[in-house]
Amino acid sequence: MLNIWLNVGCLVFGLVAWLLPLINLGIENKTKNNHWKTLSIASLSACAISLCIQFVIDSNWDKSDWDHNYTPYIALTLFTVTIILNVITLFIYRKSNEKCEHSSFR
Repeated sequence: MLNIWLNVGCLVFGLVAWLLPLINLGIENKTKNNHWKTLSIASLSACAISLCIQFVIDSNWDKSDWDHNYTPYIALTLFTVTIILNVITLFIYRKSNEKCEHSSFR
């Protein structure tokens, strides 16, 4: 029963890790969004929590199960996509802030 809740928690935190940068990218007025850094940190934290839960599941897992062989690939995919989404967010917000700063000097 515990593994079911751990799997649900791992999935929820993994989805949150991907959804927060997508929310950041979907905001239209990027120059007035002051919370993008907080959402990016929360995204990376959710990814870390999801991976920690996955390691707990992995330590309790029956090593003969077929799912056990795919766990590192799933964890690597979660981590890689989370980093890529947050880096894209960083570049887009940095670029929009530079445009805002340059236009305010004129």
